[in-house]
Amino acid sequence: MKLFTVRRWETARRPFFCSFVLLFVVMGGADLQAQDANALARRFLDEAPPCWELLKDQQFQLRGKIRAAWTWGKTSGHAETDIKEKSGNQLRSPQPLPDGQENDNTAYVVNADYIFSLKRKAQNALWVLSDFQKKGKDFRLPTRFQEEGGIGYGVQTVLLNCGAFLPDLVRQPSFRVVRAAVENREGAEFIRVDYDNTHPVNQKPIQSVQSGTMLLDPARCWCVREFEVHTGALNDESVTRSDVIEIRDSSVAHFPLPVHIASTTKHRQFSPDGKAKEEVFTSTGDMRYDLEEPYPLADAEFRLPAFGLPEPAEPPQPLWQRWYVWAITAGLACLAAAAVCSQFLRRKKPKSDS
Repeated sequence: MKLFTVRRWETARRPFFCSFVLLFVVMGGADLQAQDANALARRFLDEAPPCWELLKDQQFQLRGKIRAAWTWGKTSGHAETDIKEKSGNQLRSPQPLPDGQENDNTAYVVNADYIFSLKRKAQNALWVLSDFQKKGKDFRLPTRFQEEGGIGYGVQTVLLNCGAFLPDLVRQPSFRVVRAAVENREGAEFIRVDYDNTHPVNQKPIQSVQSGTMLLDPARCWCVREFEVHTGALNDESVTRSDVIEIRDSSVAHFPLPVHIASTTKHRQFSPDGKAKEEVFTSTGDMRYDLEEPYPLADAEFRLPAFGLPEPAEPPQPLWQRWYVWAITAGLACLAAAAVCSQFLRRKKPKSDS
C-alpha cells in the first residue's frame, strides 16, 4: 500500500515537474530573445549613424539620368533629369518630355567657387541666368537648391531616406527603437528596426515622422531596403510604404548606388477646425536611376561657359589691396624720409671758421 502511494505521488508529480521545466525553458528563451533584441538595437544605434555619415560624405564621379513618375490622387506626371556629380560639383538639369508635357526648365549647378541656376523656355533656347552666388567663408546652400533642385548630398543618400533623412531622424529626442530583429533574404542578412518617434506635430524643428519600420542592409552602410512610415502634420496624416528599393554596388566597396525606388502613400487630409471636408487619396512615386560610375568629368562642365555664358567678371580690387600701390607709397615715404634727414644734417653741420 505504501509503495502504491509513493508511485502514485511520483506519477502525479511528474506532469508538474515537466510543466515547471517547460516554463523555465520558455522564460529563459524569452529572456535570451529580449537580450538579443536589445543587443541588436544597441548595435543599430552604435553602427548605423557613423556608416550613414560615411555614405553621405562619399564623393562619387558619375553621370546619368533620373526618370521619375508619380501620381497624386487623380493627377499624374513624369520627368527626366540629367545628373552629374564630382567631388565639390553637382548638376541637375531637366530634359524635355516626349509627349510635350510642360516641365520646370531650371538647371541647378554647384562648383567649387560658386552656385547658379539657369532657365530656358524650350530645349533649344538659350540659357538665362536666374540665380548666382559666390561661395564665401560662411556660405550655406540655399534651401531652394536643395528642395527644388535636388542639390545637396550625393544621389546615393536617397538610400538613407524612409520618409525622413535617417541621420536627422535618429537624432530626434523622441526617437526610440521598439524592436530589432534579423531577417535573412536570399542568403543575405538584413536587420528590421521598428521605431517610435511620437511627438507634437507642431514641435520645432518640424519632423513629420511619428513611427515606422525599416529593413536595413548592414553590409552596405546600413542603407534602407524597405520601409513603412507613419507621418503626421497639422492637416495631414499619411502612411508611406516602399517594398521596391533596388541597389547596385559602386566602384567603392560597400557603398551602394540606387537603381529603382517605388513607394505608395495613403493620405488623409483634414481641417483641424473641422470646417473643411476630409479627403482620403493615394499617391505613388517611381524613381529609376541610370548612372555611369565611375565617369571622368572635367571641372569646366560645372561652370557657366559650359552653358554658353561668360565667367563672372571679377570686381576691381580696392586700391588699398594692390601691391604696387603699397610699393610706390613705401618708395615715396623713403624718399621723403631721406630728404628730411638730409635737410636735418645740413642744419646741424658746423660752420667753418673764416
